Amino acid sequence: MSTYKVLIADDEMPARSKMKRLLKKFDDIELIHESENGVDALEQITKLKPDIAFLDIEMPGLNGIDVAANLEGEETPYLVFATAYNEHAIRAFELNAIDYLLKPFNEERLGETLEKIRNSPRGKYLEDLRKGIEQ
Repeated sequence: MSTYKVLIADDEMPARSKMKRLLKKFDDIELIHESENGVDALEQITKLKPDIAFLDIEMPGLNGIDVAANLEGEETPYLVFATAYNEHAIRAFELNAIDYLLKPFNEERLGETLEKIRNSPRGKYLEDLRKGIEQ
């Protein structure tokens, strides 16, 4: 089974804790970093190259939209915005977000997001690539 490396970026500890708790329920998810602000998120995405980045919108330094706007190229992870603000959804999708989770969300909704990633062409490519490496 393939594992997706995940970065969470949210300035609120309770939100990060909830996301971690929900993600632990999925066997193919590995949390590799938590960011409390957008500057750290951008640096760590560039350095660690996660497969998926869950970004809050309102964060100090850079907001989640700014983080996404500063990412480019093939190394850009799947971007999922997890936020309480629905007014940023159009801009998020313009930046190629694969999903937009409105807080509060639950395990089922998060599972739908992860399934969308798994079933995307890039998700299937990553799965096949990892299977080839494991063999």
